[in-house]
Amino acid sequence: MNPALLRLLLLLNRATWRRTLRGMKTVRGALLVLFTIGVVVVMVASQIWVGTRPELRPAPGTIPPFASPGLLGLVLLTVFTAAGEAAVYFTPAEVDMLFSGPFTRRELLGFKLVKTLLGILVMSAFFSVFMLSSLPYWPRAYLGILLALGMVQFLGMAMALAGQIAAEQAYTRGRRLVLAALAAAALLGVADVLRRSPGRTFAEILAHLRDSPVFVALLAPFDVFTRAIFAARWFPDFAVWAAAALAIDLALLWLVFRLDAGYIESAATISQKVYERIRRTKQGGGVALPPGAGAARLRVPGLPWLFGTGPLAWRQLLIAMRTSRHILMATLMIGVMFSSAFFFSQKRAAPQAVPTAVSQPGGAPTEGPPVVPVMGVMMIFYLTFLFSMQLPWAFRGDVDHIDFLKSLPIGPLRVATGELAGGVVLLTALQIVLLGALTAVSPSSWPGMLAAAAFCPPFNAMLMALNNGIFLVYPVRPSVGTTFEFQVMGRMMLFMMLQFLLLIPLAGIPAAVGAGVFWLSGYSWPAFAATSWLALAAELPALVLFVAWAFQRFDVSTETPA
Repeated sequence: MNPALLRLLLLLNRATWRRTLRGMKTVRGALLVLFTIGVVVVMVASQIWVGTRPELRPAPGTIPPFASPGLLGLVLLTVFTAAGEAAVYFTPAEVDMLFSGPFTRRELLGFKLVKTLLGILVMSAFFSVFMLSSLPYWPRAYLGILLALGMVQFLGMAMALAGQIAAEQAYTRGRRLVLAALAAAALLGVADVLRRSPGRTFAEILAHLRDSPVFVALLAPFDVFTRAIFAARWFPDFAVWAAAALAIDLALLWLVFRLDAGYIESAATISQKVYERIRRTKQGGGVALPPGAGAARLRVPGLPWLFGTGPLAWRQLLIAMRTSRHILMATLMIGVMFSSAFFFSQKRAAPQAVPTAVSQPGGAPTEGPPVVPVMGVMMIFYLTFLFSMQLPWAFRGDVDHIDFLKSLPIGPLRVATGELAGGVVLLTALQIVLLGALTAVSPSSWPGMLAAAAFCPPFNAMLMALNNGIFLVYPVRPSVGTTFEFQVMGRMMLFMMLQFLLLIPLAGIPAAVGAGVFWLSGYSWPAFAATSWLALAAELPALVLFVAWAFQRFDVSTETPA
């Protein structure tokens, strides 16, 4: 590689540390850095402590069977989404300066590879430290994780370059065919396990699924990296599997260099697309993606005026539907998979299985709620909690348009209500669909599903109001791009901690009130649900007023995050 490019890498790393040290000169910046270091130290110390307690560590052989499917999922996420394009991403400044400079294609490719490897070194350290309690020996695991992440990056880079060299339509069609073939192979594997294991429960089916011939063939390349990560000895275990993993990485690296015929044009095109995606993410936040070609065809019927809140709610609902389609489809797929899992576990359960029972005071035991539907409800509300923090709805998505919202001829309370309503409506509709799927496979659980559906609107409104209110008081953009910003990570950690600390009393008070009524009413579940719902709904006016106050005091000129 050209010495000038090596010098540029050194200057880039030095600039990152200089930017961090400059931020520590203020009291706020120093506290953020100390807070981030404290969180990391606590996480590492907890892993070390668990690693020294054999009774707390996972049983030997518990984690490796899940490592290869997880690595396969990471590869599929990289190859079949836009994440793989980031492997050949150059910043706009690098495109302007390097692509017109006296550098060959291979020198620029080497610069990108070295820069990527430096990032992989840091990511491997984080992964290996946070998995310390589950690893047999840290140095071997670190090297194995390094080889695995290198494989993911090189494969993503090769696929991105191949997609730019080939016609876009042919590349998209090819990826869909490969994905369909993988899905068909997975279904064949599931069918084979179900055919060979009659009368087994769903848990036993999962245990045998990993050993089916189809899944063994699918996971064989990834087992190489898993065996290197969890190798018990340096020789011959780690030496053999690490050599095989290194051979796979080198083969992918050779393929990347073979695909550099149109590298400059491809990289410039990819970099422009990734930069636009980063700009949209920075503007709106979270994991929402830009609208696709068919997003403009989505239509939402106009809402009534409703004192000015109707048009704002209509706009938020339309934006959410157009920009979050991938997240919504993924959630629906998770719900379908969960419902199917429960369906097969019921159909193939042993006939002598005894239903779970709970005893009530002064009465005979009654059949309790099925475990899987309860887990499904918990999964739905957990996804809602994640979505409220990540999806760019309400003021988080309109942070660059708050000056326009302030100029509207309606009061801040109406603006806050309209901004929050769109996301609440869409989340509630999605949850009702998932709850309906769970009810279809478990009709006996309909009372619990109905109660969960009743809690969806106030719970969603509470999360959306809490998230956007904290954002307006403490505005933080997501960390995007390729550089590591220590203070940005600290601000995001602090933002999430504030949400969690406030969520505990907001959800705990209705639960405590409902528990008191539950005890006073002689253990009546309907009384518990009704009281908790009323207590949760009573909190919403105060939360919306808090959002309106935060919106009114928000100073666009000084508080808009950079």
